[in-house]
Amino acid sequence: MLLHRNLFRIISAVLINLCFMLLFSSCKGSPTDSSNVNSDKMIVYTNHRNVLNIVDLYNFSITETIDINVPGQPEIVTENICLSTDKEHLIFNGFTFDSQFKHYLLCYDLREKKYESIFPTGFDGGITAPEIISADRENEPGLIYFYSANIGAKSYDFIERKFKDTYQGVATGPVNKFLYSSPENKYSIIRKSVEGDHGGYGMLEFYNSQLGLKTPAFILNDNDKDNLYFVDLEVSPDGKRTYCTVFDSGAVSNKIKFYYVGHYDMQTKEFHKYPFNLTWCINPYYLAYNPVRNELYTITGYNRFCVIDPDKQELIYVIEIEGKKQGPSRIALRKDGKVAFVSCADSDFIAVIDLEKREVISKINIQHPYHLLIP
Repeated sequence: MLLHRNLFRIISAVLINLCFMLLFSSCKGSPTDSSNVNSDKMIVYTNHRNVLNIVDLYNFSITETIDINVPGQPEIVTENICLSTDKEHLIFNGFTFDSQFKHYLLCYDLREKKYESIFPTGFDGGITAPEIISADRENEPGLIYFYSANIGAKSYDFIERKFKDTYQGVATGPVNKFLYSSPENKYSIIRKSVEGDHGGYGMLEFYNSQLGLKTPAFILNDNDKDNLYFVDLEVSPDGKRTYCTVFDSGAVSNKIKFYYVGHYDMQTKEFHKYPFNLTWCINPYYLAYNPVRNELYTITGYNRFCVIDPDKQELIYVIEIEGKKQGPSRIALRKDGKVAFVSCADSDFIAVIDLEKREVISKINIQHPYHLLIP
């Protein structure tokens, strides 16, 4: 009888402890859930108003519209955007439209839904085409890279609220640079366009993410080795290929006739141009790579969504986006690889494309949607 009582006590104690563990783990899971609040959402930013729209990635509805005007300083207008390393902050460039044309870097806390910091850079009077990306350093989560043609390249830490390093000086001559980052935080990439008397060419400078932008680890199309001018690029998640939309170097002044798609083999550094043309279009050929389906996507002729097989190097399908007007479009992919979102800024909607059915299945009506961010 005593044995049965002891056994009962032991079983009861185990059950009570198990209940506490389950209760504790469920309570502990709440912050995790809140930290992933945007895991099934997309952040949509316009180039015309200080507004963020939060879109559900599965039912394609707008779940929230957030006013991101700067409190007390309505004259600051934000433009260009990047997501921080911790995926909890948005960093903006900001300008005042007055005679001083003051410049700011602004940090917006997505959880608190307010500006965490507003940093006057001192670059007043107008700076040229500023670009920003996250440095993607786990040990420096507040670090971003900032570039402007008349300022050079710098790193800025929005946690410490200061510029840290200057990597490159002011460009001499008409050199344009744009910033990218590769998957798994391995490289920071500068897409450099060097203009010249015969139209110019492009280079891709790859920098070790942990070493900053001081010295490139390697350069693709150095001194126009492959006769290319780069439009956009994506590095494959395994790091074996860099996919590009390009046109022939020298074509800027000689009138561009065609765009192309291709990839660099990152071991041999050889470029493979795919054997088909994309028609000339005033819209940039922004590119997206789908690792789930092993497909590339871009927009041609302003309203045709192109599906490309990079292994066969073939254009395998074209989906027309009805109602899309001429204007630039960004492409974002849901992480399961089944759905693509295309911002149609001048048409006031986002096209939702089912990549299995190969058709537009929905349109999300938003005024001037442009940047699409999926945390």
